[in-house]
Amino acid sequence: MLDHAVQNMYYSRPELVPDDKGRVLPVMTDEYLSVALLDSVNNSMKGIATWKYIGRLLAMVEGSTDKVKRPLILQELTNVCHMEYRRAQGMFWLPRSSDARQTRMIIRNGGLR
Repeated sequence: MLDHAVQNMYYSRPELVPDDKGRVLPVMTDEYLSVALLDSVNNSMKGIATWKYIGRLLAMVEGSTDKVKRPLILQELTNVCHMEYRRAQGMFWLPRSSDARQTRMIIRNGGLR
């Protein structure tokens, strides 16, 4: 699973995404492989920590009967869910940009063959 995440991160780097004509800059080294590994692990750890925090907030909401604390916990839960949504959305930005270029190339060339 880590290998798949690193490969996605590595091959979606701006230098490795084909341009409109399908050209890719030549890469002679594994210079960006360590960056891709660090980004993948960092994103995974952020996701794990965020979901554990969401679980703890949900447990606090279920056990809370205090009318002052409950709205504050729900607001915090809303903020954390929005933050996680934005983090997950940011992870899909680079691969989607390469897919859009490939889709444009397929459309220009008359479809799949």
